[in-house]
Amino acid sequence: MTDADLSNLRQAGVRWIRLLYCDCAGLRKCRVVSIDSWPATLEHGISVCEGNSAATAFVDAIAPESGMSVSREARLMPVSTPVQLAWHKTHAMVCTELHTTPGAPDDVCHRSRLRQLVDTLAESNIDVLLGFETEFYLLSNQQHAQSAPELTAVDQSLYCQTYALNNVAQALDDMGSALQQCGIKVEQMHAESGHGQFEIATGPADPVAAADRLVMTREIIAGVAASHGMTACFLPKPFAGQSGSACHVHISLWRDGRNLFQDMRLPVGPGAPREAAAGTGASGELGESGLCEAFMAGLLKHLPALALWTLPSPLSGARVRPSTWSGAFRAWGVCNREAVLRVCLNPQATSALNVEYKAIDNCANPYLALAAILCAGKLGMRQRQLLPAPCEGDPAELGDEERARRGIHPLDASLASSLAAWDEDTELQEEMDSRLSSALLRCFVAVRRHENKLWTEQFDSLGKTWELHGYPTWLLKRY
Repeated sequence: MTDADLSNLRQAGVRWIRLLYCDCAGLRKCRVVSIDSWPATLEHGISVCEGNSAATAFVDAIAPESGMSVSREARLMPVSTPVQLAWHKTHAMVCTELHTTPGAPDDVCHRSRLRQLVDTLAESNIDVLLGFETEFYLLSNQQHAQSAPELTAVDQSLYCQTYALNNVAQALDDMGSALQQCGIKVEQMHAESGHGQFEIATGPADPVAAADRLVMTREIIAGVAASHGMTACFLPKPFAGQSGSACHVHISLWRDGRNLFQDMRLPVGPGAPREAAAGTGASGELGESGLCEAFMAGLLKHLPALALWTLPSPLSGARVRPSTWSGAFRAWGVCNREAVLRVCLNPQATSALNVEYKAIDNCANPYLALAAILCAGKLGMRQRQLLPAPCEGDPAELGDEERARRGIHPLDASLASSLAAWDEDTELQEEMDSRLSSALLRCFVAVRRHENKLWTEQFDSLGKTWELHGYPTWLLKRY
C-alpha cells in the first residue's frame, strides 16, 4: 500500500481499519486499528492469542484437544489493500493472515496454507477458478407488545418473484455497489425460494482470492443489511418448511489459458458408461479430457469426509434433504440440480463449462473448505479415478434398489456422521496433512468435535423445538 493510497483513505474520511479474518468455526471476526497506526500495523501486524483460532460458534472458549494455547501469541498481518466500507465510511477493511512473526505464517494460518496448496497445483500447470453463489435470508425486527423483538422474513415471496426485489431493491443495489467497490464482480442476483431469501452470485477467481472475496461478500451483505435495519442470516436452514441457504461453488480447471472442462466427455444417453481409456494418454498419464472427470471422481469418493470441511456445523445437516436441490446424494449429472456435482454447460450447450459443488454452506471457513475440495480433487487426478455413470433426474425417485444398482448413495450430512467419515478416510487425512499442517487439522477437527458435543449436550433442545418455534434470535444472528 502506497502513501498515496493511505492519503486517499484519509481524504475519504476513513479513521479505522478492520483486520478481517475467519476462524475455524467459520465466523467472521476482526480487530480494529486507527488509521494513524496503519503504517506500523502493515509492517508488524498486531498481537493476537493463537487460541482464538480454536473458538467454537456456540461457546466463546478454546475447544479441548485443539492444541491451541492461551499463552502463545501470533501476529495478525494485513495482506491486501484496505477498502472503505460503503455502509460505514469511517471504516475500511482488509484481509489478513496469521503469522508467528511478521513474514512467517503460523502453522494454523488458513489463508497461507491454501496459498501453498495452490502453488503445488500450479507446479502441475493447472490453475483453478472458483465462483460462489451466496444465499441468505433478509430478516426484519418485529416488535410485539410486552415481548422481545422477533426476527421475521422481509417478505413471503417465491423463487425469482419481482415483488421480492422491489421490496428491498435499495438494499440489494447497495450490496451490489459495495461488492463492486471491493473489486468483486456481481454476476447475478435474484430472490430465492424461501420467504425473504436471496442469492448473489459472484465471479470466478483463483482459490485464495475467491476465499478472500467470499469472506468480504458475507461481511458486505451483513453490513449493508444492518444499515437498512435488517439482519442478513446465513444459517443453512433457519426456518423449517423454507428453503435452506447454501454457498454453492463453481469449479473450473485451466491449463495454459484453456478451460479443460470444455474437453470433458459428455454422456450420450441415459446411464452412458465412463470408459477408462477415453481420458488416458498412451503414456498412462491422464489426458486433459480426463483431468476434470478424475477431479470430480475424487470429490465423490471422499464426499462423506469432505463434508466435515464444507458442511461443518451441527446446523448443516438440516438443509441437505432429498428433492430440495441440495445435493443429498453422491451422484453427478449434466445440468442436474439434484446431484451433488452438477456439470454446467456453455451458452451453446455444446460443451461443459464448470462443475457446481453443492455440499457447502455459509458455516464453512472458505479457506479450509476450498483446501479440502482441492485435496480431494488432487487425489482423484493423481489416482486417475473414474466417474460412475451420470444421473438424470432426481435420485430420490429411483428407489433404494435402483440407486444401489447404480452406486448412488445418500449423503448423511449430520456433523456426527461427517466426523465418523473423516476418522475413516485416512487417505484424505494424509493428503490434507501433507498439504496443510497437522496442527491446523488438529485444531479444526477439535473445534467441530466440540461443537457437536455442545450441540448434543447443551443445545439439543433448540434442534428439537426448531420446527415449531424456530431458532432464537442470537443464533439467527450468529452467521
